[in-house]
Amino acid sequence: MEGRYAKRPCEAPSTGPFVEPCNTPFVEPCNTPFEEPCNSPFVEPCNTPFEEPCNTPFKNIIMAATTADIHNGMCFRMDSHIWKIIEFLHVKPGKGPAFVRTKIKNLNNGKIVDHTFNSGVKMDLVRIETREYQFLFQDDQYNFMNSEDFEQITIPATMINAPKFLKEGMVCMVMFNAEDEAPMSCDLPTLVEYEVTYTEPGLRGDTATNAMKPATLDVNVEVRVPLFIEVGDKIRIDTSTGHYHDRVKK
Repeated sequence: MEGRYAKRPCEAPSTGPFVEPCNTPFVEPCNTPFEEPCNSPFVEPCNTPFEEPCNTPFKNIIMAATTADIHNGMCFRMDSHIWKIIEFLHVKPGKGPAFVRTKIKNLNNGKIVDHTFNSGVKMDLVRIETREYQFLFQDDQYNFMNSEDFEQITIPATMINAPKFLKEGMVCMVMFNAEDEAPMSCDLPTLVEYEVTYTEPGLRGDTATNAMKPATLDVNVEVRVPLFIEVGDKIRIDTSTGHYHDRVKK
């Protein structure tokens, strides 16, 4: 009976080192400082002064161009003055080098001169910004107000393309030098409506082509108008030339 019920050595395998692989420090790889890479100064590239290029003074940047870039309204620096292109014409003669014939306006004193550039000559451009300003009144100078922030500025007559045609409340385009925020010029709208306050009546039946007569506008400026214009008529004037453009239909 003792041999029949003798305990078999079945526990021997379970008492062996079966669990030893499980007793190995399995979590040791997890105990490694996993966060060390995250603690590295990863954000250092983001902490670099990203705005430094934007904070560079613009006046130290040279904006170069050539006569091939000339267009009406372009501003450039020449002989310590800032000039604006009013008219230009590229000329390619049959003999000799090409050149550009221009009419330019000195934005410092308002003087308009003719100037010829040799083709390919480099030009020192001036960066400009244009903003809307409303004309308020005139004293020693012309007073304008910004339509957005209500800032008021004064502009001399030499900087205005047609100061005699200014009307109270008229919105004009003022051009600023982006380097120092100084106003450089003021342009009226191209076509402006005025009322004729005085003119001689036209002769009945006079249909002469291109016949003109003087007329006084509500801004106390005299212009030439067609014979059929009468007192009380509203007409449009081209402020860039000062000439009559058309009559406003009633």
